[in-house]
Amino acid sequence: MKQKWIEKALDIARNGDIKGAYLLQKKLKKYISLNDKDDNYIKIAGVDISYTSDRSYCSVVVIDRFSMNIVERSFTEMEVSFPYVPGLLFFREFPIFFKCFQCLSKKPDLIIFDGHGLSHQRMMGIATMAGILLNIPTIGCAKSYLYGEYNPPDLKKFSSSELRVNNLLVGYVFRSKERVKPIFVSTGYKISPEMALKIVASLVLNNKLPLPTHLAHKFSEEYKELHRIRR
Repeated sequence: MKQKWIEKALDIARNGDIKGAYLLQKKLKKYISLNDKDDNYIKIAGVDISYTSDRSYCSVVVIDRFSMNIVERSFTEMEVSFPYVPGLLFFREFPIFFKCFQCLSKKPDLIIFDGHGLSHQRMMGIATMAGILLNIPTIGCAKSYLYGEYNPPDLKKFSSSELRVNNLLVGYVFRSKERVKPIFVSTGYKISPEMALKIVASLVLNNKLPLPTHLAHKFSEEYKELHRIRR
């Protein structure tokens, strides 16, 4: 972990420091890595964050990639401190994710975020920045387009087309269900676009999202509703 930068990111988020957020993105850009380790990703975490008007709710679900069984999961909530600013989602979501991540008993081999990685205006999506700070391979798997050039993939399931930023291949637009809007799979940190697509495709079962993020979304919504009722 890059503890100094983690503390800086948390401080920026806590104070709503938009100028500081842009500066930190610029400083961390030099750490971008598209290189894989061997395909030894076994424990894969999915992350989802949901909101009410002033609070956020995070779920992290870790599964075994090959058995598809849940290994561990954690939940947490907190008040939202950073405003919604396009391109700065990391600073809105990292504090609650980091709090939830710290509740895990063991570090996952790879994390899939419901958001973007290098397919971002400054190549600094939440998956990339979190991966750099935690020094864990990450993938961005977003339900909607943010940035980059691509041609739509075919309508059949598992079709894909290249997603490029400034002509650099950063990911793929992936049709996870036939005739359903595609998802945007991008390199986060320490993983190639090709490996990111391979892993996401291997984790897609009957839902639009890969299993870890599908489960994280399901549990975060349930957790949010439970706490809403209690409040």
